[in-house]
Amino acid sequence: MKPLPFIDTDEQLVQLVEFLATADAIAVDTEFVWMRTYFPQLGIIQLATSREDSFIVDCTAITNVEPLKQLLENSSIVKIFHDAHQDITIINRYINGEVHSVFDTQRAAGFTGRIRNLSLEKLIREFTGISLAKSETRTNWLKRPLDPEQIEYALDDVRYLPEVRLQLIEEAEQFGNLAFLNQEMEQFDAIIPFNLQETIEKQFRKTAGRIAPRGRARAWRLVNWQENESRRRDMPREHLIKKESLVDLALSSAVTVEELAATGLLSPKLIERYGKELSETISSEDMPSRELVKSLQRPGSDTQEMNILIGVFHAFCNSVATEHHIDPTLVFNKNDVCELVRSYVKNRELPPIEGWRGVLIRELAEKFLYGKLHLSYTVIPDQTTNTTADKETL
Repeated sequence: MKPLPFIDTDEQLVQLVEFLATADAIAVDTEFVWMRTYFPQLGIIQLATSREDSFIVDCTAITNVEPLKQLLENSSIVKIFHDAHQDITIINRYINGEVHSVFDTQRAAGFTGRIRNLSLEKLIREFTGISLAKSETRTNWLKRPLDPEQIEYALDDVRYLPEVRLQLIEEAEQFGNLAFLNQEMEQFDAIIPFNLQETIEKQFRKTAGRIAPRGRARAWRLVNWQENESRRRDMPREHLIKKESLVDLALSSAVTVEELAATGLLSPKLIERYGKELSETISSEDMPSRELVKSLQRPGSDTQEMNILIGVFHAFCNSVATEHHIDPTLVFNKNDVCELVRSYVKNRELPPIEGWRGVLIRELAEKFLYGKLHLSYTVIPDQTTNTTADKETL
């Protein structure tokens, strides 16, 4: 028997999982509230195998998520997402497990001559001709009952994805990119939900990039404290301490509680609540890694000749990707290109390029850097004047 479209009991969830267990692929999405907490509050998970078979799991009502965990961890069933990373991070925390065999339609579009950040609405409209309503984007997904409009909005995000996936696979195969696409999807099997170390390093870069080197060690300690305390209290970072206050504290020489209070950077209430912890944090000997500090290096510190080479090599990589109908941003970002060129200039050879990116570009990149291959551009003829196209070598 086909399950009910809205699942809000453990018994119904078991029935749904049994129904979906024989599917080849299941579309998945989440709706959540993320305003006054550190961790998002998951409201619902949507699941679908087709337009007709689409379901909502009420995460506020389910008490035993084990059947759902088994379904999502089953590597023989493809899980279809659009812009997968955030959804998987939230789901992995919810089920205390790992979603396996992921297909991200947004990322896949980048292997079919489309941009990698194509919206769900545009992708569905292109493949199905259906325009999705987006009237419930700011809805409260924790409030019950959900009204019919909310339910339809949520189901629209998954019911068309199975057929979109098949069409993307067909196009990627036509362009010779299916193996690249499949390899790219493997990264989603290794997502750690709200990885503490990665988050601290990300917040450190945001903070330390705005201050002088003398304050970076203090910034590292303060960011560590802010991240751990925000998680412990499940409250947004900015509700704990404002970023501007954290930056100012990093540049300050205050250490003791009295000195921190005298700066006027923190309210008396914050000093009373966190003064001792902050003093102990600042006094510690914890330091950021050399690699992390090195990552703060600005491109502007390169020579003019280096910047020119980086720009030309970036253009070359983009041209190779475009010729293969791959969004260039999927191959390398600007930081990747900078590191590759710097390494080449220093060692006179390219460092290893892993996976499908190496297959696509390494041999051509070596020829280009060794002067055996040239980048050229074509001036497209003006159709109104029949101007002949020119071709020049850079």
